[in-house]
Amino acid sequence: MNKADERELEKAVDLSEKGRHDDAIAKLQVLQTSADTEVRDAALNYLADEYAATGRNSESESMLRRSIQERGSANEGLAWQLAVLAPVVRRQGRDDEAEQLYGRALEAMTADDAELKAVTMRNLAYLYWSTGREEQARELIAHLPEGDEGFAEFLNGVMKPYVEPEISL
Repeated sequence: MNKADERELEKAVDLSEKGRHDDAIAKLQVLQTSADTEVRDAALNYLADEYAATGRNSESESMLRRSIQERGSANEGLAWQLAVLAPVVRRQGRDDEAEQLYGRALEAMTADDAELKAVTMRNLAYLYWSTGREEQARELIAHLPEGDEGFAEFLNGVMKPYVEPEISL
C-alpha cells in the first residue's frame, strides 16, 4: 500500500472517530480514485461506513457493491460485506433483497465468524420482526451463536452504522 495514501486513510479514520464525517468523506472520495487497488478498496469500504453512519444508504450500497465487484470471486471478506450491505438495502425499503443478502452472508460465514453471525442474525431477526414475522424473529434470537464477548462488543462498535435496533420479544 502506498505510504502517503495509507497515512491519508488513517487521517480519514481519525476524522470519522471524532465525528467529523464530512471531512472523512472528502478524504475518502479522493482515495477511492487511487491507482493502488488496496487503497481504493479500503476507501470504498470506509466510504460505505461513513455514508451508512450519516444515513446515506444508497451511497453506502453503491460503495459496497463496487468493492464486491472489484474484489471478484477471491473475496475473503464477502460474508462481512454482505452482512453490512443487507441492512443498508433494508433501510431503502427492499426487504426481500435484504433477506436474500442476509442469507448469502450467513452461508459465506465460517465457524470462526460466530460474533459476525450473531450480529447478522440479530439484524435479520429485526427484518423479520419489522415485517410482521415475529415467530421467525424469536426463533433466530433463540439460536444466536455464542462467541467471544469482548470481540462481540468490539464488532458491534465497528459495525455500528449497520446494526439494527434491538427488538424485545
